[in-house]
Amino acid sequence: MRPEPLLRCLLPVLLLAGLTSPAGAESELDPDQASARLEALRERIQAIENRLDRSRAEESRLSRSLREVETRLSQTRRELAATEARLERQQSRLQELQHKQERLDRELGRHSEGLEQYLRTAFMLGRQESIKLVLNQEDPQRLGRTLTYYRYLARDRAEAITQARQALEALAAVERDIRTQLASLEATREQRAGQQQALERQQDERSGLLARLREEIQTDQGQLAQMEQDEQRLQQLLEDLRRALADVQELDRHQRPFKTLRSELPWPVAGKLSNRFGQAREQRGLRWRGVFIASEAAQPVRAIARGRVAYADWLRGFGLLIIVDHGDGYMSLYGHNQALFREPGDWVEDGEVLARVGDTGGALETGLYFELRHEGKPIDPLKWCAGEPTDLKAAKR
Repeated sequence: MRPEPLLRCLLPVLLLAGLTSPAGAESELDPDQASARLEALRERIQAIENRLDRSRAEESRLSRSLREVETRLSQTRRELAATEARLERQQSRLQELQHKQERLDRELGRHSEGLEQYLRTAFMLGRQESIKLVLNQEDPQRLGRTLTYYRYLARDRAEAITQARQALEALAAVERDIRTQLASLEATREQRAGQQQALERQQDERSGLLARLREEIQTDQGQLAQMEQDEQRLQQLLEDLRRALADVQELDRHQRPFKTLRSELPWPVAGKLSNRFGQAREQRGLRWRGVFIASEAAQPVRAIARGRVAYADWLRGFGLLIIVDHGDGYMSLYGHNQALFREPGDWVEDGEVLARVGDTGGALETGLYFELRHEGKPIDPLKWCAGEPTDLKAAKR
């Protein structure tokens, strides 16, 4: 929110508060003093807005940096997953090559045994038998048949030797493939290690950014202090509004006083209660001072009773907030809206649309934060509204 809207919203309230101040204090201020006080007030508001702008700009910058880191982290994880898939495929291929090597080893062993047998036979029978046949020359035909047999045997030996050599060459090729695959696996492991290191660096960077962002948001006292500050700001705003509007909230004499509407008030929106008054909040030490009604986005938010709009703007922790003063110190609050349809000073009637349901101000779910206060103190809406919002017909009034 820029300074101008804040000034437009707060200055009338502050001026009204000035009207209700003691007469003696008012009479002591001349126009110049009043102007100087107003200027000082404007400077204070401007300084607060400047600090808020700087904090929000820094938070936005850190959020963008965090988004970039998380995007790079996602990309690295995808690349790492792809590398692991390739590594798994290569390991499977390596196992196949190793199985092939084992088969070739067995085949080479069989060829070696066959070759050894041929050589042994040639040594024991070949030379001795050929010499005997030549010297004896008893049967030339038998000699021819024997020589033919040995030619076949020699050819078989040659084929066996050729097969053995081919098996050896194939084995050498498989060994080269295995070495190539091992080198590729080693390179893949190195690539994976590098990606893992990059991932760890990015995780460290992400952790650092998150720590800085949390420190910015939590301030010096953490989330609990931040929530308490939100409550204190709202409490102070309500006190200022109650004092400022005390002399202008004239109710119709024929209208029932708000205090007589206990247990009869309608709920402002249809939905389901996800948090109840007095229930412990996630932030340790805090309790709900109102109720949260989970509802669909853009559902109409209606006034629970006649009154005058005291506040309609964005407030930290409550998003787009509208506050209705019902007189006699009673106020109703409607937070986390997506749009506001009334301005401060507007009179509204029971059932009149004030806003539409949203999730502004950091709400964790879509719905309406609804609160009732008397003399600035929270009171339980369940004791003032009829039934529960799941039973009401507020959205159709």
